[in-house]
Amino acid sequence: VRDAGRTDHDEHLLATAGRKRELWRDDLLAPMLQRHAGRRVLIVDGDPADRVRLGELLAAARLDLDFAVDGADAVTRASNRPADLILMSVRMPVMDGLTASRVLRYLPYARDVPIIAMSDGILDDEYASYFVAGMDDVVAKPFVADALHRRLLRWLDRRAAAANAAWR
Repeated sequence: VRDAGRTDHDEHLLATAGRKRELWRDDLLAPMLQRHAGRRVLIVDGDPADRVRLGELLAAARLDLDFAVDGADAVTRASNRPADLILMSVRMPVMDGLTASRVLRYLPYARDVPIIAMSDGILDDEYASYFVAGMDDVVAKPFVADALHRRLLRWLDRRAAAANAAWR
């Protein structure tokens, strides 16, 4: 069963994950595969081209990628199947990323999930509004592979460390 937010092209990208290894630096891919393969990442973006690009950039890491087309879709998807990390576009139809982040932070299953904002043309005064809304970090569009991979690795490592500390 295909998710409603996925296009045929999204499905093709996920099916060709093995060919996307060249987009990763070995020093980033190896720890990602070792520590985080199978982790669920929810990609929330109203632009199909950006969803496709993110699928390409992340495919080789063997993450469990899910796609949402707007903030309302993200809240629904995260409530049905909690994510380990959320990549959230700021500007989207129906419900923008800031509103969706605020909603997610009130829900027990998403309270501690890292949310990384994705935005183009980021101005210094916009950063504060992202963090006030509950977002943890920001990546700029257009995406730079190394910057995106480093952020994902850092936040998935932090989430895993927090989970391990909670079990001690």
